[in-house]
Amino acid sequence: MPAASRVRAALKDKDTGEFPVPWEVGGFFGAWELSHAETVPWPGPNVFFALARYVVPGLLRVNSCIRRLWIPDYFCPDVIQFWSALIETVPYCDDPRWPEPEWKSLRPDKDDLVVAVNYFGVRSKEPWEHWRSRHDCILLEDHSHDPASYWALASTADYAFSSLRKSMPISDGAICWSPVGLRLPCPPRTTNSVGVGLKFAAMAAKADFLEGKASPESKSRYREWYAQGDKCLEEGPESAISARALDCVRSGFPITWRHARQRNVRNLLDSIMETQQAAEPLFTQWPAKIVPLAVVLVFASGKERDRCRSYLEANSVFCPVHWTLVRADPRVSDLSARILSIPADHRYGDADMASVANILAQWKRGKTSRT
Repeated sequence: MPAASRVRAALKDKDTGEFPVPWEVGGFFGAWELSHAETVPWPGPNVFFALARYVVPGLLRVNSCIRRLWIPDYFCPDVIQFWSALIETVPYCDDPRWPEPEWKSLRPDKDDLVVAVNYFGVRSKEPWEHWRSRHDCILLEDHSHDPASYWALASTADYAFSSLRKSMPISDGAICWSPVGLRLPCPPRTTNSVGVGLKFAAMAAKADFLEGKASPESKSRYREWYAQGDKCLEEGPESAISARALDCVRSGFPITWRHARQRNVRNLLDSIMETQQAAEPLFTQWPAKIVPLAVVLVFASGKERDRCRSYLEANSVFCPVHWTLVRADPRVSDLSARILSIPADHRYGDADMASVANILAQWKRGKTSRT
């Protein structure tokens, strides 16, 4: 949104008492009223936790023989830190630029738990299935970036999980299931009402803002609520999914949302490739029955990525980084400094993606001015 439009958006209409409806892409989800007319059902049986990180302590309770936890070196550092306080963790080499891990770095014993990741939802399941057929261990797949993919639905792993709040408008929620019918962990009976309450209040306030029912000044307030809610959930105690979130996700993932995300990612990628941006897409193709989490760009340097990210934010496009990895192998930390995810989920349509593409088209190497 140009600067002049942002100024106009800050002025309340004297007749209606409402603010003009702002335009933005990205950031956390606002509160949605969900319709479950047609969904992709979750694999079952299954259990739900507040956060995906709570799946591992649940599995440790189910199987006390688990000795070590193997985690890819390109993974969320906060989750690694959480799991490392519970069990010995061992890194192995994996990278979202690769079609599969560096297998020689992954040498588990039969009582070890191995986390496999479908980065950005664009990997094929066959490499992991082939590796698993030749190795005896406990395999746990992470399908957070596409919880309803063909790989997730047809998995043959011991266990699988997905952080549903990454792709659905809920305050909390993660699902765990066993594709081969092993005993599932039981989530705690209690929920983190403080953390959930803060996040839902933030989501409701953001929905009001996006509908023109709140001033631009409300953004800093609801962002703070959301951050506090996240911190409260992550600090614990371990908890089950909240009743409100469970009602939203119980029946499965809405099919129309998957179709919208696939269309948006494809349209935005095509536009970026046509205009020859300074950054290269991490991927341009993906297997059938899989939908990418977002459009992912890799810049020539961390400084260039940060400048472009600031430029996008100044134009109301808010982009996450998956993930910020500082204390890691140089290969991993270098990629994390140059990568950027452009949201393209079900909240948006063709016009939104065209606007994002137009904003990106104005970005040039070294450009720092804001439109």
